[in-house]
Amino acid sequence: MVKHRSKVKYLGTVAAALLVVAPVVTPVIPAFGNLGTVQAAETAASDLNGDFDFAGDVSIFFRVKKNTKVYADSSLDPAHLSSKNATANDGAVLSLRGVSLKDGELNAYHIADSKGDTKDWGWVSATEDTTAFNGFFEKSKFGFWDTFGSQSDKDQTFTLAKPANLYKLADASTFTATSVVLNGAGHLTGVTSSDNGTATLDQLTATYPVTEDKTIVADKAYVKPNATEGAAIYSDIQTVTATAGKLVKEQPVVAYVKAQNGTILAYKVADGQYVKAGEVTAEPVPLTADKTVSKDKPYVKAVNGSAQIYADMATTTPIADQTLKTDVKIVAYVKDPDGNIVAYQIADGQYVKATETQDEAMPLTEDTTISTDKPYIKAKTGSAQVYADKAATAEIAGQTITKDTKIAAYVKDPDGNVVAYRIADGQYVKASDVTEEAVPLSEDTTISKAKPYVQPSSAGVQIYKDMATSQPSTDLKMHNVLAILAYVKDPDNNVVAYRIGTNQYVKADEVTAIAMPLKEVTEITADKAYVQSADAENSAPIYTDKATTDKTTATLTTGQKVQAYVLDINDKIVAYRLDTNQYVKASDVTATAIPKPVDKLTEDTKIDPAKSLVTAKASQGASIYSDKATTAATDDVLSNTNQHVIQAYVRNADGDIVAYKIGNDQYVKNDDVLVSGVPAGTNTETNATGSVTTTTAAIPYRDKGLTIVLGAPVAKGLTFTYSSVVKDANGKIVAYGFKNGALTTYLKAGDVKVNSTDSGNTGGNTGSGDNNNNGNTGSDDNDDNTGNTGEDDNDDSNDANQNLTIVRIPKGQVTVSTGNKALHVYNDGATTKDSGAKLATDYDLWTVTHVAKDANGDVVAYDLGNNQWVKASEVKLFALPNDKTQVASMPKGTAIYSNFKGAKIYSDAAATKAIGTLNTQYDEWSAYKVSKDANGNIVAYDLGSNQWVKASDLQLQKNLSGTFVAKQGTALYQADGTLAGVLGASNAYRVFAVRYINGHQALKLGNDSQWIIAATGDYYPA
Repeated sequence: MVKHRSKVKYLGTVAAALLVVAPVVTPVIPAFGNLGTVQAAETAASDLNGDFDFAGDVSIFFRVKKNTKVYADSSLDPAHLSSKNATANDGAVLSLRGVSLKDGELNAYHIADSKGDTKDWGWVSATEDTTAFNGFFEKSKFGFWDTFGSQSDKDQTFTLAKPANLYKLADASTFTATSVVLNGAGHLTGVTSSDNGTATLDQLTATYPVTEDKTIVADKAYVKPNATEGAAIYSDIQTVTATAGKLVKEQPVVAYVKAQNGTILAYKVADGQYVKAGEVTAEPVPLTADKTVSKDKPYVKAVNGSAQIYADMATTTPIADQTLKTDVKIVAYVKDPDGNIVAYQIADGQYVKATETQDEAMPLTEDTTISTDKPYIKAKTGSAQVYADKAATAEIAGQTITKDTKIAAYVKDPDGNVVAYRIADGQYVKASDVTEEAVPLSEDTTISKAKPYVQPSSAGVQIYKDMATSQPSTDLKMHNVLAILAYVKDPDNNVVAYRIGTNQYVKADEVTAIAMPLKEVTEITADKAYVQSADAENSAPIYTDKATTDKTTATLTTGQKVQAYVLDINDKIVAYRLDTNQYVKASDVTATAIPKPVDKLTEDTKIDPAKSLVTAKASQGASIYSDKATTAATDDVLSNTNQHVIQAYVRNADGDIVAYKIGNDQYVKNDDVLVSGVPAGTNTETNATGSVTTTTAAIPYRDKGLTIVLGAPVAKGLTFTYSSVVKDANGKIVAYGFKNGALTTYLKAGDVKVNSTDSGNTGGNTGSGDNNNNGNTGSDDNDDNTGNTGEDDNDDSNDANQNLTIVRIPKGQVTVSTGNKALHVYNDGATTKDSGAKLATDYDLWTVTHVAKDANGDVVAYDLGNNQWVKASEVKLFALPNDKTQVASMPKGTAIYSNFKGAKIYSDAAATKAIGTLNTQYDEWSAYKVSKDANGNIVAYDLGSNQWVKASDLQLQKNLSGTFVAKQGTALYQADGTLAGVLGASNAYRVFAVRYINGHQALKLGNDSQWIIAATGDYYPA
């Protein structure tokens, strides 16, 4: 059976109040007002008993006979006579104050003195002495009527002091009595209501004249409130005394409260709980459809073979000729308000009664006819639980499927839907947890050494595009033996197909795997007559068979001639025979022509004094080898700052020098070094001044002997002012020296032309004070340099410069845009001498140091520094922002320092709009851009995402202490990034500061011309 939940899931305050209404108590209701004592029982008005007083003036009188007994109360107890008057005198006229009823008839009269203001006398019997009553009469202004008996046939009406509620027997409607009628004989004959309606006694009752009918009909089994706030609940059947409760939802009817004519006046919903019929609506049992069907019993079947099918959930409208005879799935439970299942929905508009059916577990069947298209299943989400029963309710602890699994049977419901899969005996998975799929195939490229080929079982085997062999290639058939590239296997490791090419497959049952069909060919070609291991570090294995399946312990350690080629069916070389029963795989070796004998090298110890010394050409030095063939490099390097004595020349068979021996097992290549024979100090140096221009890419030397290379070659066309000349023993000038502090750089005389030897040299840019030594021709920064370009006025090639005026531009004042183009760079303001160099395309904006103006004052060229001129027609002046602040990019990797201060952050390059402060927990910050004012002064740095900090709040360098170990020849820089020289010796140097140069962290080893890139050595903090 279906398990039901509690009927009351949540009980609100209104509903709770409804459940605690006090039980009904039958009240005491006066028949003629609250002065009476009649008990409201289920009696007719004729059964009324009690004393009733009448209000108003005393105008009703009667006469009594002599010695009429007067009692103290209406009980007429002889032991209790009136203390006022025990008897009434004969013929006394008394006023009528009230009556006493017994069983609906007059029992006694309440009498008083006729004057009306006298206290009550008491009560006289209306029945024990009929002679005591002589009829009613009225008192007039003339006194009493003379003939008393004349009033005996007249009805007298007496007004009640307080209206009393009676009920009509017919419909239980309220009859508010305001007066009663006594006939001449003193009998109560009628009652008048407040709306002047009249009724006889047999039409009225003092009790609520209704009945409770507990026979509930289907269409009025429940009641619901008409008003949204609910219907009042009363504790009495008359629905007079309201309780605190409210009927706020449907409630079953316990009984109907009906009048004599059958009208329903109220509904009883619980003991002591009634609702008025006019405030509620009666309805059939309110049913709901619950579609949350039990997983344990989701089906229903007829109890006795068949069950009627109905069109409505109340199961009141049967569908003709339709009955339930087989198990069907439950669509929904039809429940009453208490949650009881009264019917089952089995389809749209189809219901069966719960009393005629029985819910049950799903009737399942197993189908072992498995689809060939999708015979496997896989878990939808990583894994799927395995169950012990076909209903998939009993989990097998710790057992799941995580990979493709073959279907053993489909578990189907009565509608044929697959609800589970059997994967083994006593093992099932839910259909909702998995998806069906085709046979999951995989490729195995580990090919059998014994049978690595396939041959067709018949002529023209079909070739397929996919490993499932479901998409045939229309134009491809297999006719010959082909190599197996991969096995296509199912999850049980069965080979179902072979891959024989790119997107080419054949079915396994249409071909046969065979050994490799090989043949040996002894006709050797010259280009493949010699083999050696393809892996320089590992030797190639040697096999005993041409199929190279039987590996020996021997390997091919040195090159060896080939005796035969082993060819496959496509005549491709797959192996080489080296000797009898000695083969190597073609993939393990490299085949070449037979190498020529190695050139014989000899050492010549007869040294020419003019070629007795070597130094490295490159600044990074030259590799030193341990063998004369210079193939085994050592970790040692020949520097470019020291000369080494040659011990022997290494010559080839033709006598050419290919290397030099400089020590035991130490050789350098001829191409890596410079050879000289002039001992250091032979040349003499004399102070002199003048200017020279390089005529070729000139190598700068550190020594006057021209043996120690300082750095990269200096470009052709650069002009320098020399400070000395170097002469050989014969007095010939062999070099020019360029002093830069303590360092002098030398250029060979053969690499330059002399412009002048005038010590004054006022005709051009001297470039003195520049530490770069690579040719900055910039004018004296202390004066505006107007005039020509300072070249030989006698040289006709300079005539183009004669009408030009060269004007120095204050630093940072003028910037030009090149559009990132590789513009030609010229050596002169007239742009007639192409330097051979081009601008780097990494930059767009360039700072101008000089401008060249023609006779009209028009700018024809801009100097971008170091006498690098570009045509004015090829660039654009860069417009400054409105705030006169110019922005440029910083070299990538640049960092600056804040000294852990909370400097202000600005959103603009002019540093006017503050947006926050720097985090004081950090000192080093990446810098991406720099802003300058119109005069070229730095304003601020961008630390990323337009977060600008004033330059005055930051430092480009900070103090640092420690030791830096670097090798001889390592480059030194000025703080602005220009090359200043190289280290003279490998050593440990003291560190004074740190900064970033051209995006690289640099350390200061001395003055501002001794910065070294941190990555070129090892730093040890103090």
